[in-house]
Amino acid sequence: MASADLKPPYTPFPEQVYSLDELEQILTSFQVCTGLHVHLADNGGNVLLSIGKSAPYCTIVEKILKTGEPCQQEKLRANRQAGTMGSSYFYTCHAGAYNIAFPITNRRQQYGVVIAGPFLLEEPDEAMTRTFQQKHHLNEHDMSALDACAKTIPVISPVHATQISNLLSYLVGGYLRGTKEMMRAGSERLLQQSRISEALQNYKNLTPAAQKSYPIQLENTLIARTKRADTIGARLALNELLGFLLLYESYEIDKLKIRVIELCALLSRAAIDRDGDAERILDLNEKLIREISSTGDFNEICYILSDNIDVFTEQFIESDQHHSAITHAIRYLSNHYSEPVTLASTAKSAGVHPSYLSALFRKVTGLTFKDYLNQIRVEHALELLKNTDFPIMEIAISCGFNDQSYFTKVFKKQTGMTPRQFR
Repeated sequence: MASADLKPPYTPFPEQVYSLDELEQILTSFQVCTGLHVHLADNGGNVLLSIGKSAPYCTIVEKILKTGEPCQQEKLRANRQAGTMGSSYFYTCHAGAYNIAFPITNRRQQYGVVIAGPFLLEEPDEAMTRTFQQKHHLNEHDMSALDACAKTIPVISPVHATQISNLLSYLVGGYLRGTKEMMRAGSERLLQQSRISEALQNYKNLTPAAQKSYPIQLENTLIARTKRADTIGARLALNELLGFLLLYESYEIDKLKIRVIELCALLSRAAIDRDGDAERILDLNEKLIREISSTGDFNEICYILSDNIDVFTEQFIESDQHHSAITHAIRYLSNHYSEPVTLASTAKSAGVHPSYLSALFRKVTGLTFKDYLNQIRVEHALELLKNTDFPIMEIAISCGFNDQSYFTKVFKKQTGMTPRQFR
């Protein structure tokens, strides 16, 4: 029963997200550098990877107890504690040896734990094994074997152990963050493709006369949203405009390039007119034109411009005398939208008073703080609804909405449909 109490709800390890081959390479490097045995277990305690020779002390403990159940419970306890802390931590196992645990998580879901050890922080003494003996009533023969194996456990200083813990965090944590970034970039491109496809369909539904008219209104919307530093809104307008332009130019890539380069020029001129950094803007414009001119792929043209739209919006923020606070606040929201952020916590992070930041948001973005935050959250929700089969409640929570009905209300206000209808 105790073992069941320790178990989190079982979730299969997502090998389609985190490659076991790549994790094995990382953990092998860690093992070679530290000499510590290291293994990866899923959140059911099942060992997926085991790198290095198992410690004789651990082998003798399981042999004496004639079961691996206590060690299994240790893995479950380490898994739970690592997930709670969200970082690597030291723990002492039931046999008195130290280990380091690091959680494997994604979107607040824990999938497993990496455990390195055993090791000791000082030379083994009788107290270490006597506690184990008393608990399990070991005979003299077993005690002698246990004492002998205890002397083979690596002894490292507390400072050294801390650095090993940091190394594990840097290696595994860095891999997890890098994988998430690649997934996010891939999802953003998929989302952009779907937006452009929707625009294409909308264009096809127009009358023949309307199809021959240049979408000047969309172009004006793009410029207006860029001027008020609405990066998310600007991307939405851009993707819709690109879809219309593709059909407007009858899929002729060279003509499309000309239109996109014209957009770059319009965005650059608008930023310079707002007293933006002219040299930086012109350098960016030149770089974009080179990249756009060198590719013959429509999707790549879209990615190039979309990936750089935030640079243009930043120019409008930076041209404002209060750009430092608002830039910091916008970046803070982009990084923490999934958390219970407030105007007060964002203002504190930016180093300004909440009422001042509230007024600044209206002045620079044309939106209230809450509306801007919800816009970010809904955009991420759209991505998840489009590209995953996660339950709507889980998507709401992962995007910062703790109440599904409120999420539905905000989502419908911004998109004109409920999350279920969108999906």
